[in-house]
Amino acid sequence: MIHFQVPKAFSRNIDTLSEEEQARLSHSKVCIVGLGGLGGTVAEILVRTGIGNLILVDRDRFDPSNMNRQLVCTEETIGNLKVDETSRRLKTINPDLNLNPHIDFLTADNASEILGEADVVVDCLDSLEARFDLEQAARNGDKPLVSAAVSGISGYVTTILPGDSGLQEILNQLGEETSDSEPVSCLAAIVFLIASLETNEVIKLLLDRNGLLRNRLLLVDLSDNIFEEFPLTDLSDG
Repeated sequence: MIHFQVPKAFSRNIDTLSEEEQARLSHSKVCIVGLGGLGGTVAEILVRTGIGNLILVDRDRFDPSNMNRQLVCTEETIGNLKVDETSRRLKTINPDLNLNPHIDFLTADNASEILGEADVVVDCLDSLEARFDLEQAARNGDKPLVSAAVSGISGYVTTILPGDSGLQEILNQLGEETSDSEPVSCLAAIVFLIASLETNEVIKLLLDRNGLLRNRLLLVDLSDNIFEEFPLTDLSDG
């Protein structure tokens, strides 16, 4: 077995992670679709944990209204592309990080190329239609998908493997409509918390750890500090 020299930047990950697990993360590739509040935070946590390869997907630019919850949005980055500024910030954390940025929206036509060799896909989108497109793309590519959403001071996280019931079952559980409405308010506290939980699911997937939120929906409501899990129907069981 080749010994992996853990970089000093990630030395405090050991012993929560083994040296072998740290090495595994350094070779893992994650695709983050959407670089707003969730996506920017997920990307930063992954890089600080030692993920070595990221695919970043977003076509938007930072707007002043992003300032309250989007980690990479500052007075200096307003008006700039989220992919460019997020890439620049991540490189200041780990210059050896391998980045594959896409200034685009993920569609049925480009999904196969963009998702490429990703080990895990992360849904950080804010549109239901786009979420369903991403879920289908991940399913077509036989890739696990970690999905999350926030609204106000509440949010959810789940992990979807190919063949699982997925997002439609979540909507059934929550009783939500499948059409998008006006942008919802959301506070930084819930965004950063849900992004942390979403990132933790990604790491567990990459390291084959137990306790995934597969076929389970974790709901968080900070108004009363409520954390609840709900089972989801697994269509793969018939």
